[in-house]
Amino acid sequence: MKPADLNFMVHFDALMRTSNVSRAAQLIGISQPAMSGALGRLRHIFRDPLLLRSGHLMVPTERALELHRAFIPLLTQWREATENDDNFIAQDAVHTYTVLATDYIQFLLLPALANAILRRAPGIRLNILPTNPIKSLQLLETNQVEFAISHYDNPPASLRTRPLFTEEAVCVIRDGHPALARPWTLDAYAALEHVKVMSGSAGTFATALVHALRARDIELRVRLTISSYLAAPHIVKQSELVATLPRTVAEALAPNLGLAILPLPLQVRGISIALYWHQRHHQDTAHRWLREQIGHMFANLSCAKGEVP
Repeated sequence: MKPADLNFMVHFDALMRTSNVSRAAQLIGISQPAMSGALGRLRHIFRDPLLLRSGHLMVPTERALELHRAFIPLLTQWREATENDDNFIAQDAVHTYTVLATDYIQFLLLPALANAILRRAPGIRLNILPTNPIKSLQLLETNQVEFAISHYDNPPASLRTRPLFTEEAVCVIRDGHPALARPWTLDAYAALEHVKVMSGSAGTFATALVHALRARDIELRVRLTISSYLAAPHIVKQSELVATLPRTVAEALAPNLGLAILPLPLQVRGISIALYWHQRHHQDTAHRWLREQIGHMFANLSCAKGEVP
């Protein structure tokens, strides 16, 4: 790069961090046309398209990823030397972040988080999308999203994590169900027909449950497989089915739906729910502010303290 073009490194970094011209412009406080012009100039400098459109998204080229990896140490040193947390004013910040979360994590988090952002940082906007067990890590790696709230057994080394809480499984069944008149045992549980939830970290719950049952040579009779934690209690309310759910969902919804909560009649490990982000954002002060807000929201939830909500 010629010395006169060094200022484009900041534009390039913003484009790589957001994979979106408008969001990159917001990130460094310039207009969208100015950022489009910078992208055009960068493409000319590097003789590479850098970002290619794929559906509704823009995806970095291999050349762009290679360049960004080379520039990250320089950019990190510059930020550490020039940025001061005292200079970050939440009330004046303008950012848009995309967060991956299952419906029940959204249910737990968003009421308090949305209120906090509206009051403390009205210029910060959130796009909340459902998690995908296969694509979520890829979306974090390719910078198409900034956060994921879920559980991953072996996240890549490039991701940072902040543990939020440990979730355990319980069973929900409608009040008046014939099974409640009998002892609640593993045999009674296995004899029922089940609603199975497969969504994000729900897949982890389901997998752990299947492994624990197979160790006892038991396979559940699954009548219905769905992708929503929050729909399951409503299905159970109007059927003879039983659902195995996160305790937080069961305890929040069961009382109003006329459902009984029963312990899972076998030992299944708890699932550690955490906040994940890519290390490229670790020093970003606005990103750090939102991480702290999310952490505080869960710390204030009774489920994070092992109490009944």
